[in-house]
Amino acid sequence: MFKRVHLTIMAIAILPITSVAQGVRDKHVHGHGQLLVAQDDSQWQLQFSIPAANLLGFEHEPEDQKQRDKVHAMETALSEFRNVASISGSCKVAQQDIHIPHAEHHEDHESHAGHAGDDAHEAHRQHQHEDVSLTYQLSCNDDISALTINMFGLAPSLSSLEVQWVTDKGQGMTDVTPQAATINW
Repeated sequence: MFKRVHLTIMAIAILPITSVAQGVRDKHVHGHGQLLVAQDDSQWQLQFSIPAANLLGFEHEPEDQKQRDKVHAMETALSEFRNVASISGSCKVAQQDIHIPHAEHHEDHESHAGHAGDDAHEAHRQHQHEDVSLTYQLSCNDDISALTINMFGLAPSLSSLEVQWVTDKGQGMTDVTPQAATINW
């Protein structure tokens, strides 16, 4: 019962923050990403939204083997939490979800290479703004007092992340940059 009440209170508290985050996410500004952080007792969730152009150098479907290799290399790098962030405390990644646009179906489009002139295929390939979304669920044994964003090393053109959080210690919002990448609670 207490757990349900706690989750309800957390959901109510984070609702205004997520509404703001949705508005920011809809803007899709290259060089700027978003991070939502939520804590429920020893469980933490970090949800990133980063322009694909900042992580990959492009937002369209991979057009050649070099771009397909870049997508695969980025998926591999992002699957290691330490490449994305570090936390002060003993935490384990309980679950993660990495979504890179076009990563799961670029091979299918390669099989359609002979149809490059198709209007439908060309319309699908037109430039769209795409975001990479990352979700990490952590189980932590210790009290967490700081979060450092390491992702800037993977994405040199990413100049800032707007971070919004709801933790047992309160809620807030700030920007982190490569020069000031740590949030202290």
